[in-house]
Amino acid sequence: MKHIDAMITYDRMKQMKERKPEPIIQVNTTDGLVYLDMTSFSRRYKRSYASLDRDIAKLPAGTKTPYFIVLNKKKYLNTSILSTANAFDPTDAGLEAASAHQGLTITIDQKHLASQDQNQFVLTGTTADNAILYYDIKAFSKHFEISEAAIRRVIACIKTRWRYEYCLSYGYKHFVSPMILLLLKRRRKGLRNAEYASFLHRYTWSTVGSIRFREPFSADRCRVIMERLGKKLAAAFPTVVNYYFYVTEENCGKDGFHNHFVYGNHALPENEAVVSIVNRHLEYYGGRYEKKSVVEKMDQKDYFLEYLVKQMHRMPDHYNWLHSNLFK
Repeated sequence: MKHIDAMITYDRMKQMKERKPEPIIQVNTTDGLVYLDMTSFSRRYKRSYASLDRDIAKLPAGTKTPYFIVLNKKKYLNTSILSTANAFDPTDAGLEAASAHQGLTITIDQKHLASQDQNQFVLTGTTADNAILYYDIKAFSKHFEISEAAIRRVIACIKTRWRYEYCLSYGYKHFVSPMILLLLKRRRKGLRNAEYASFLHRYTWSTVGSIRFREPFSADRCRVIMERLGKKLAAAFPTVVNYYFYVTEENCGKDGFHNHFVYGNHALPENEAVVSIVNRHLEYYGGRYEKKSVVEKMDQKDYFLEYLVKQMHRMPDHYNWLHSNLFK
């Protein structure tokens, strides 16, 4: 069997919130072929399973992908299979996207079909049209050296509403994104800076900040201040998932430390509301003085996230990822 990836639009992914795997009812290829699962095909063309199996058995030797494919041990048929039957109706040759029962439509790259003599495939990955990647649990476990049991424990606790960002369930399988690593505390410190920036880019941030203090605070003191700031931001927006990440860096003159952070949530609040909370919090610690503390709207096109993580490896105990309202 050939291992292949599926492509699903991000808008469709956001609808995938159930823990029970959603069935795949339609497979499209990048060159326009359409395959329906046996149930949909049988209902649409009023053919019994037995007659369809007989049609498959009559297929000529060689490649059979123009007629049907087997994906995750399930058959999907193209209308060309009807040309082998006596009752073939030419008016049925154009297969539309409509389906007889609810389920998921995925897209696969035609080159996977064209380059294979076999027509049996296994999905081991998923790619969203916004570039988020998902892997089946077995492949993810092997690549990142995390037990499958640990991964399943994490995804079982995530609220249904936000599940699609970390896990997709369809075709009798579960697929997880690298963002699951951010929920596994013991794995965070092993991530390289560039990898962490890549994970952070998966989120939409509303506010960034570079915070300096009048007093030469220690790294531990800066960390406490930033942890409290994260909790205050989460408390200000209690009905949504809040994302917050900060790092601590030593000042150039080695006379204390400063911080950088990013914040966002699914409601995408006005930057002014977040800035007000940040400034009120910093005022108590002397962190607001002659614009040495900078808080501004996040520009998704700049390189602030890369700048944010540039030195995080130097102080592995003084950065952190915080989230709220994610788990049930």
